[in-house]
Amino acid sequence: MDRPSQQINDIITSVINSKNLSSIILSCNPSQSNHTLLHDDEILLILEGWIEFSHKESHVMLGGVKGPYILKLVPKALFENYVVSANSHFSYISCPRHLFYSHIEAHNLWRDLYIILSYSSLLMFQQFEVMGMGSLYDVVKYYLFKIESDAEIKKKENVCHYITTRTGYSRSGVMTIIRELRKGGYIEMDNGRLLRINSLPQGF
Repeated sequence: MDRPSQQINDIITSVINSKNLSSIILSCNPSQSNHTLLHDDEILLILEGWIEFSHKESHVMLGGVKGPYILKLVPKALFENYVVSANSHFSYISCPRHLFYSHIEAHNLWRDLYIILSYSSLLMFQQFEVMGMGSLYDVVKYYLFKIESDAEIKKKENVCHYITTRTGYSRSGVMTIIRELRKGGYIEMDNGRLLRINSLPQGF
C-alpha cells in the first residue's frame, strides 16, 4: 500500500484553511521534554520534519514518520507507553479531537481519513512484526531494505547506529552481521553508510 500523500495533504490543507479550527503552527524542540504531546486527546497534524517514538522505559524505538502526516486518529492507542524521541524535529498543528471529526464530517473527508488510517495500521503492524522477530539477522535484513528504499536515510545514516537505536540490540551483534554480509559481497558500504544491496541470504 502506497503512502496516501494526496489524502494527507487534502485534509491538512482543509484544516489550515478552516475558519473554525486553529491553524497555529507549533514546533517540537528535541531538547525539551515532550512527554505530554502524545497523551493529550488531540489530533496531531505534522506539517514538516520527522517524528519518532520511543518506549518510556526501554527506549526502544516504535518507529517514526515524515511530515506531512496525521497522528493519533485512534484515541490513546499505543501511545500511553511511548514518548516523542529526542531525534524528532517537526512542525505541527494540534486539533481537539471532537472539532477535527466535526470538520471531517462537514467537508465529507471520511474516505480520505479511512485511507490514512488503513495505511497507518499497516505501518504499525509491520513495526510490531519486526519488534517480535526472534532472529537478529531478520531484523538487520529488514532495516537494510528499509534504508535502501529511502534515499535520504541511505545518504545520511550510519547503518549500525540506525539499527541499534531502533531495536535495542547491541552494536557488537549488529556489526558482526553487517561485517559478514560485506565480506560475502552481499552489501556494499562506505564509511558506515549503505551503498547498495546486491543480494541477501535467507539465513545467517
